[in-house]
Amino acid sequence: QVKIKVIIPQLCTFNFAFYVPMVDIVFATPPLAMSERYGALAPGGSKLPPLGLALLASIVRGKGFSTSIVDAEVLNLTTPEAARKILDHNPSWIGITAVTMSVHNALHLAETIKTMAPQVSTILGGVHLTALPQLTME
Repeated sequence: QVKIKVIIPQLCTFNFAFYVPMVDIVFATPPLAMSERYGALAPGGSKLPPLGLALLASIVRGKGFSTSIVDAEVLNLTTPEAARKILDHNPSWIGITAVTMSVHNALHLAETIKTMAPQVSTILGGVHLTALPQLTME
C-alpha cells in the first residue's frame, strides 16, 4: 500500500492511499535520447511503440502471468527515473530489451535496478544480444 499526500494550493489538502499490485514481469526499453538513436538526423527521427515487448507481454499473459511495459525512451526518463518506474510495479522479473545503440544504456539500467532491488531477477534481451551474444557478454 502506498500513501500519498496531495496538495492543491488554491483548493485543499487531502490524503489517500491506494494498493499497488505486484506485477510478475515488467518489460522495459532503456532510456535513449533521440540524438543517441539518430545522431545528426534526430530532428527528423521518430519513436515507435515497442512492438516486440508488446508481443512478449501478450504471450506471457496468455501463460497466466501479469505484465507491464515501461517505455523509458518514449517517456524521456533518465536511468534512475526508469529504474524507479519499473520497480514501482513490484515485479518478480524485469526484461530489458536492447538494440545496438542502446545496449550500454540497457546494461546501466540493469545495474541501477540491481543496486536498488537485488532480489529482482533481471533479463537482458533484444536484437543486439540475439545477434551478438558472445561479444555482448565479453
